[in-house]
Amino acid sequence: MIKYILIFSVSSIIFFSCTKTVIDDNNNSKTDVCSTPDTISFSKNIQPIFNKSCSNLGCHSGNNPPGGLNLENTKSLNSLKGGGYINLGDPKSSIVYASMTSNTAPMPTSGKLDTCTTKLVLKWIQQGAKNN
Repeated sequence: MIKYILIFSVSSIIFFSCTKTVIDDNNNSKTDVCSTPDTISFSKNIQPIFNKSCSNLGCHSGNNPPGGLNLENTKSLNSLKGGGYINLGDPKSSIVYASMTSNTAPMPTSGKLDTCTTKLVLKWIQQGAKNN
């Protein structure tokens, strides 16, 4: 019996230590299970999202992508910054972030990205949308 109590206790500690409570914009507490690096890397964290969800489907790639937004490896950062898709003064109103989190017309059109992915993009913008 003691063995089972010990196993349950250790398992509970491990499980609950992987989450944290955060306060959202409306002052509500909630559990956050997204784990993001302290510094977001464009090449390691952000570009793979665009590769998987945006440019590989033939949407935001090629010579004439929708909205002039080309998210292919060598063109994405210049396209985002030069096209006004990033708002460093108000990251949540950045077109790229707002499009990903839209309830009416989310991008990608194949299905809304999960919350952890969109939080990663937001954090990158909040950190200055650096090319790192």
